[in-house]
Amino acid sequence: MGFGYPIDQPDLRAITEKGSGIFREAVLLVADALGVELDEVRCEAEYAHTTEDLVLPGDWTIKKGCVAGIDVRWKGFVGARGVVEVRGVWTKGQSLEPAWSTDFGYTVTVQGRPTIKSTLSFEPPTDFRAETIEDYIMLGLTITAMPAITAIPAVVAAPPGIATYNDLPLLLPRGVLARD
Repeated sequence: MGFGYPIDQPDLRAITEKGSGIFREAVLLVADALGVELDEVRCEAEYAHTTEDLVLPGDWTIKKGCVAGIDVRWKGFVGARGVVEVRGVWTKGQSLEPAWSTDFGYTVTVQGRPTIKSTLSFEPPTDFRAETIEDYIMLGLTITAMPAITAIPAVVAAPPGIATYNDLPLLLPRGVLARD
């Protein structure tokens, strides 16, 4: 993605584009769901650097002046009009320049009349007790895995071949509530 590189690294944008390329797929998938054929998909990025050495778990240090914040936007265009945008903002530490505020979770905005904005945030269960950074990482991995796990019955029932979310029926989390 570009974390830890000097802020003036000549190929920084190419590094970010390669590291975040999965979001290009998301732009294409949303465009397909909307029935829109895109003329162009491009990656844009902005960076923040740390104002002090930043010691992170796993024996990793981001040196002062190096990338500690990445704001990447993958945009799909029809002509000159941006119609789909997937944005990710990641930060490491608190000492960023420029200082960015970030929210946790996902926000989906559909601009129109009316504009619809929905935010999904994630919190640990009330009985969650973390002892290591890996415990917190596991929460993120679980969130990432849930759509694929929920899709298993629909994928098994689908005809042979490659299917995307757009090809499958609405994925419902059947059976997730425990009966007392």
